[in-house]
Amino acid sequence: MYSASSAFRQAVANGNPQMALLLFPDCVFSNRDLDMEKGIEFNDYFNTEDDLTVGLTPSNEISFSILNADRLLNDYEFGEFTATIGVMTARSGYQQSGNARVMIGNDLYVGNTNYPYITRNGNIMDYQPNFAVRSFLVNGNRMYAFGDNGKYKVYNTANGISVNETVNAYMLNKAANQWRGWGINWQAGTKTLKTWHNGSAETYEFAPLGNFTADRPDVPDVLWVDFTCHDAMTKFDIDMPTAQQLGITYPVTLGVLLSKMCQYVGVPLRSAAFINSGVTLDKAPQEFENASMRTVLGWIAEAAASIARIDRDGYLKMDWVRETDQSLDETGYTEFSPKWYETQPVGKIYNRSVTEGKERIYGDGTVEYLIQDNPFLREEG
Repeated sequence: MYSASSAFRQAVANGNPQMALLLFPDCVFSNRDLDMEKGIEFNDYFNTEDDLTVGLTPSNEISFSILNADRLLNDYEFGEFTATIGVMTARSGYQQSGNARVMIGNDLYVGNTNYPYITRNGNIMDYQPNFAVRSFLVNGNRMYAFGDNGKYKVYNTANGISVNETVNAYMLNKAANQWRGWGINWQAGTKTLKTWHNGSAETYEFAPLGNFTADRPDVPDVLWVDFTCHDAMTKFDIDMPTAQQLGITYPVTLGVLLSKMCQYVGVPLRSAAFINSGVTLDKAPQEFENASMRTVLGWIAEAAASIARIDRDGYLKMDWVRETDQSLDETGYTEFSPKWYETQPVGKIYNRSVTEGKERIYGDGTVEYLIQDNPFLREEG
């Protein structure tokens, strides 16, 4: 679950307009690019077994279809992206001036048909383009000014200096056919989108769904490109590296081992402190020889009495059920399978060895959990 602001929740309850954004490094897809009749299916997995089970490593999933406008995505590589869903939290009016306008902080930029093509707070902006500016897009510290026939100029918003940066054909097509007359300001840090169009200024707040990878389809020359994408948990679906490849030497703790595994596959770790993170391995367990990194991650999660998950911001975390301050009233809605009991955090683990016929105990809590043959919990507890 992701905790959104009270304004976000109220806007959803009020039925305000909503917007999906799929943010790739050099491309963005929104409602007008997606098959909204089909919709976006998002599965935020926690427990995928019939019973609540520690040691799972679920991967979240998102499915959607993108319109391949003018076949401009035939050669696009796709890859990693961030999926978000937003709702309009504010709307106000303004006096229309020029072809388009956008606010960056307290600075007002206006695009004009004739020179000066861009003004900032009513003054002529340096590094003028040589074309009529029809729309603006601000993304972090970059402002893109678009004109007709694929013309554009890019600025560093910190100092107003123009920079040499390429915009792909798909985005230029969006600027020409979707954004004419628009000013758009996206700030990933605050997860907000502000737009100015035809005298109406709107603010959207977004909640992340997660970071995913869209694999390029085998047959890209289609009108609608269908995707089913998974989060970074799938990066662990490779053979377990050697100690040298991981950059570790034994003895090593589970916390350090997990940190090195995350570094190896390029997934940030939320915290290396968890139950049994201080357990020390004197050597690599024999089970490493035929195991995938995801299997080893599952053993670590099992030893931590947790479930290993990728959170909405793309971090690996050891997670478990817990209390939340969220509540539902008559305007709220969710779908879930109710359980007729409360589940408390595990405080004591019994690790049973099938071959030795022994059980070893870890922890002294009152809530107990039995696991079998975990290679990380073999020393006497």
